Amino acid sequence: MRSARKIFALTAVSALPCPSYAIQDLGGAHPGDHPDDDPSHFRELLRTLDVVTDLLRILVMVGAVVLQRDHHAASLGLSADLMRSGNGIRLLINSSAGGDLPELLNIRLAHPTQSGFDQVVKMKLVGQGFYEGSLLADINGRWHVSIEDPAGKWRLQGDWRVDSEEPLRVTAKAG
Repeated sequence: MRSARKIFALTAVSALPCPSYAIQDLGGAHPGDHPDDDPSHFRELLRTLDVVTDLLRILVMVGAVVLQRDHHAASLGLSADLMRSGNGIRLLINSSAGGDLPELLNIRLAHPTQSGFDQVVKMKLVGQGFYEGSLLADINGRWHVSIEDPAGKWRLQGDWRVDSEEPLRVTAKAG
């Protein structure tokens, strides 16, 4: 004869982005009536869910910081044109809100499928809104571009076909 099973429920106590969970004893057989009725199985699941929840919280916080950089670029009214000649890169940045641009900028070039080719190009201000820098290695094809101030307060992003004769035009987006 098969023994009755004790029933436990795992319920979400709060919703994303920061969920928490609780074990609820729904009754049934008495503890120990069946070897699989041990709530420690559920407690282990809860510990795993707590780790996942903590990771979700971290991802939400990181995402918020990243979005703040995009919003700040939009509030400054930033736009940029990025051009290439050989291993030289020229950048023209405009700000509709005015204000001083930093002496140095970073351009992060990320290959969409081969991270080993990624590079950061240091750009130096050479005139009103004009920056120059040099690639560390020759590139071709499509690249993800992130133009960033050294303080990490704003960024402009876009996808660049470096073989195109047209410059990459990037405008800050607030969302």
